[in-house]
Amino acid sequence: HGSYATNQSICKCDLLIAFFDEDHQNYRQWNTSSDIAEAERNGKPVMVVHGPGFRHSLKELDGRADVVVDSLDQAIEVLAYVYE
Repeated sequence: HGSYATNQSICKCDLLIAFFDEDHQNYRQWNTSSDIAEAERNGKPVMVVHGPGFRHSLKELDGRADVVVDSLDQAIEVLAYVYE
């Protein structure tokens, strides 16, 4: 599970945006899957952002997300539409 501060932030958020950065692949970003689980436990919607290179390896997380997009620009478009 994530840190106490992270879990508290997730409890207070309206939406969790989980970003997997293909350009800077780093094992620490995989902690993001724990953050997604924490958001689910708290009934928070989840948007997953990753490029096509992660599509297969993240298919399980994608299936649990409310929205999956390929880029941060697409994430902004979705947010603009939803919160308009």
